[in-house]
Amino acid sequence: LRIGFSTARCSPIMGDTEDSICFDSSGSLLFNRKQVPVTGKFLQDCTLAVVLNLDPDSPNNNTLSLFKDGRRQAPPQQLPENLQGKVLFPTLTYRNMSVHANFGPAAYVPLPFKCRTLQQAAVEDVEVVTYPSSNGKYEVLFPVGLPGEGVFDWADWFLQRNPHYAEISERMVVEWATRSGIFRQKVPGIKGSNDRPEMNFGMPHLDDGTVKQILQSAAAAQQRDLLFLEVRNNLLRDERLQALRRFRLPHFKKVAKVLVGQPNDDYLQHLHEELLKEKQEKVFAEFQQKRQEHAQLKLLEMQKKQVEWARQKAELTQKQAEGADAEAAAEEVVLGEEPKIEEDTEEHPPAVELTEEEKKCCFKKPSPDATLDLMASALSSSFASFTIPGDDEGFDEVDFSWQPREAVEDYVRRWVQEHKITTRIDDLQPSEWFREKWQRWRDDLQRWHVLHIEFKDPAKRVALMAAKAKEKEEQELAQKVEDKEQKEEEKEADQNGSKDVEMPEQKE
Repeated sequence: LRIGFSTARCSPIMGDTEDSICFDSSGSLLFNRKQVPVTGKFLQDCTLAVVLNLDPDSPNNNTLSLFKDGRRQAPPQQLPENLQGKVLFPTLTYRNMSVHANFGPAAYVPLPFKCRTLQQAAVEDVEVVTYPSSNGKYEVLFPVGLPGEGVFDWADWFLQRNPHYAEISERMVVEWATRSGIFRQKVPGIKGSNDRPEMNFGMPHLDDGTVKQILQSAAAAQQRDLLFLEVRNNLLRDERLQALRRFRLPHFKKVAKVLVGQPNDDYLQHLHEELLKEKQEKVFAEFQQKRQEHAQLKLLEMQKKQVEWARQKAELTQKQAEGADAEAAAEEVVLGEEPKIEEDTEEHPPAVELTEEEKKCCFKKPSPDATLDLMASALSSSFASFTIPGDDEGFDEVDFSWQPREAVEDYVRRWVQEHKITTRIDDLQPSEWFREKWQRWRDDLQRWHVLHIEFKDPAKRVALMAAKAKEKEEQELAQKVEDKEQKEEEKEADQNGSKDVEMPEQKE
């Protein structure tokens, strides 16, 4: 159990970010993933109250207090600075327990002082926050983009600019479960994909996708802007139609956002900034590594000089002890002071710029060890059916903000043709022509095996050789007869041709 306060756009996991603060059932105060013990554990069948003091005239202004069965459990806890002055909502999250929430008008257990409940709060002390909508409509956005071409990067950028959208995807289910403290087992050799990550939580409802279906059903009943992030399914007509059936309420505006081809200027500028940032970080890492290597070499060289200076100094001291003062004094002038490590001059890593080739990139190219948007098996079984949403599918709007429909359809057609050449097709089925040829080959092979077995038998071998010799004689005799008939036909044709030539001369 976690109970406390959060902002309107807070993460669903209490105490995980700077937008919420709470007490948990172990008796700790949680804020921004930092846990501070303040009291004992909460047991079952108890009544908890969290009091937020925002009275500027109170000595405990901007504090948070926890009460159990009407008794204070810890001193007032200071509200973090980034939460002071903001609209805060009473929030609780729980797991494997039953919780009853009470917001007034009266507390179940009286507190040692007078305090208003949320239901009794004055109008000037509260602020009603609603989700923004356009003309009473809430958007359900379906991003339609090709795998490996930055759909998830665009989604991260879009959610950063539009935090009131709630993402519905399997990757968000994984993130919510992980941040909730559910252990996720890592299976060697299985990475999954961004579209279908491997769950491996050991919980049937999470692993078999039941939680995702529940979230989709719950989202379809809410008045919120949603981002329905499915790379493969949003490219398949039948899957799009099935997803649209979930959002049939009149307050939803279903929009297909086509993200294919050359991006618009806003996202392209963001992409170039990200590419430049990654390139600068890579150069900075290389610069730091070279700088450390140079410092280590310089330190080793200085240590050698110090050892040599100490050796010479010891020899000089020995000569002075032996009485050779004049010679020792001359050598001391030459020896000088002990070598010291010089401080490095402050250097800055070289500034980088994007090349013309990098500026032409429309999406980040994944590294060899990066997680793919789609597994190879899922891609090979479905890419030939990838299509762009049509006006007859039931969308209220098909947004081609990047490129017009004709250019997008041509791009997708060429993309599919290229992948037909390079992608392994696992569900490829042979045609009827191939099956006939294959059956004929199997029949011939079986017949050859039978002949081979008979040939190994000495008794049958003699008969086979005799039959083969007889067949050969018959073929030679038939060939001779055919050759003789062919020669007679040629001779007869030559005679007829000579007569045709002589007849015109006799007439003259």
